Amino acid sequence: TSIGLDHLDLLGDSLIAIAGEKAGIMKPGVPLISGVEDAGVATFLRERVRARSCPLVQLKDDAGADLPALALPGSYARRNATLALEALRASNIRRRDGRPLDHDASVRAIARTTIPGRAEWYPSPVPTLLDGAHNPAAFASLAEVFAQRLASGEPWALVFGAMSNKDFAGMLSELERALPPPSQVLLVQLPE
Repeated sequence: TSIGLDHLDLLGDSLIAIAGEKAGIMKPGVPLISGVEDAGVATFLRERVRARSCPLVQLKDDAGADLPALALPGSYARRNATLALEALRASNIRRRDGRPLDHDASVRAIARTTIPGRAEWYPSPVPTLLDGAHNPAAFASLAEVFAQRLASGEPWALVFGAMSNKDFAGMLSELERALPPPSQVLLVQLPE
């Protein structure tokens, strides 16, 4: 799993609190596959897996570097693909005939995977990227994908809406940090 500041009203208001809630699914002997990058959360999870007798598979910083090109863009997609492949490997899931899954076939399937509304580009005169990112960490990943595609100085527009319990200021600051200002902004009010 990865850990980000989201669903704060349910999970807690810090990365450690959220990690504690997510760690509730740990079972003795069942591996935890982790992609956390925050050192404090990684330390917390190492202590929890030790206390619950769970093997820990922690992704390395270069996770996904050995994967082929993916249909989903961005470094987050490579890390998520690697998490999924590690979870498959750790699960010992077998084919119906009892043989193990073919790792190369799993890699090819993940490489072709798309998710509607996730880093989805629409052809138009102005680059249009549809994404359901809803926290600052996801917006940092979204900004990375958009910056890779956006030509230098090319105009772009932002259509943005967020529920009132989301960190919209944090999300927008991630875009501001990585991208030139949009030529147009449309703020959408969402029903609660």
